[in-house]
Amino acid sequence: MPRIWRFSQENSRNSAAFYFDLLFQFQSTVFPSVSVLDLRPGSERELTDRRKHLFRQIDLKDPVQKRFDGSPKTIIVSNPHDAVFSEDGSQVFVTLAGSEDLLVFDLTDRDTVSGARATQILRHLPGANPRGVVLSGNDLFVQNAMSLDLTRVTRVGSTVSVAQGIFAQLVESDPLPPEMRAGQTLFYTGNTDRHVAYPMTGDYWMSCQSCHVDGFNFTNSYLFDDTVIDKYRYARVGHGNLSAMIAGDFIGDYIRIIQGTQGDMGHDGEGSAEFIDASDPPAEVGDMMVDLHEYITAKGNVPLVSSWLRLDDERDLVHEGEWTNSAACAECHSDMFDQWADSLHRLMGDSNPYYKVVEDVAAATEGEEFRKWCMGCHPAFRPYSNLKRRAHV
Repeated sequence: MPRIWRFSQENSRNSAAFYFDLLFQFQSTVFPSVSVLDLRPGSERELTDRRKHLFRQIDLKDPVQKRFDGSPKTIIVSNPHDAVFSEDGSQVFVTLAGSEDLLVFDLTDRDTVSGARATQILRHLPGANPRGVVLSGNDLFVQNAMSLDLTRVTRVGSTVSVAQGIFAQLVESDPLPPEMRAGQTLFYTGNTDRHVAYPMTGDYWMSCQSCHVDGFNFTNSYLFDDTVIDKYRYARVGHGNLSAMIAGDFIGDYIRIIQGTQGDMGHDGEGSAEFIDASDPPAEVGDMMVDLHEYITAKGNVPLVSSWLRLDDERDLVHEGEWTNSAACAECHSDMFDQWADSLHRLMGDSNPYYKVVEDVAAATEGEEFRKWCMGCHPAFRPYSNLKRRAHV
């Protein structure tokens, strides 16, 4: 039977069962999953009984660490990205881009119900953000997307080990400035060990990129049919509980996002990192958040952070002749448009004189860039319709 393995992060409501031997937090509701697809023509489907879940088929115990209740601690992994089969079909090797590991599945001793189970987690690969992987004989070559190099891993019997941390450099010089590369690496890392004193994630659960795939912003709960949203009272999409909406005190806001959704900067109850006061962080943490902001707001990534759409150039006019009406968004973003269309954000929008005054006050108080935050939720078409970014145009 022709099959393919694919990867995702899934919310526990629709996938693995809840596990009560861990401290239950937001990040512990997101499970890395590996799906097996049947590719027979006319019968294409996911083999749901063969899906690989954390705590089920991916359930290897740490030889030293224990859970808070004394039980063996499952080794957490995040962001499965690519896979390669051994030439004899006996093993599958999966790169874990977030936790920066290599995961091995044994296909020779499959469970009759759920299929292959994980047999080894090689922690950690030397490079940053391992993604692509190819097999040549008994050697695996792993592409590290953030450190821009290759790692050589060798297979001996059924186990793997690192043979060369840096087998080859992929570029002569990094095309990105150091601050941008540092910020992008922070965005993609789910490796708690990468910043031991100030970890970005709690126990390797997830990275920023786990939810923001390639910089695209969405709220995971909107993907589930059983999520009840009163769009007349709740029209916000994205992170809540931000004191300055990032346009002002972005350092504090990023720290609060990391603590509330990724579980660390001292938030993870099982970790040992010191809790960071978002209003008064250490200088090193501030520098990290400045680098992260550099990447998030960079041209070509997510310059309009509230709507997370891309600009083409440095014009003060955006996409001339396009985005002339907010309804144009509905073709691709129907759920988001429906939430916005019935919200007070739309009603208190471009044609409302009170809104125009408040936006001008906000721009005078927080800076002109803050207008983009207002426009992204109120007159959503305006930044994309050949109009100056001024509320009273």
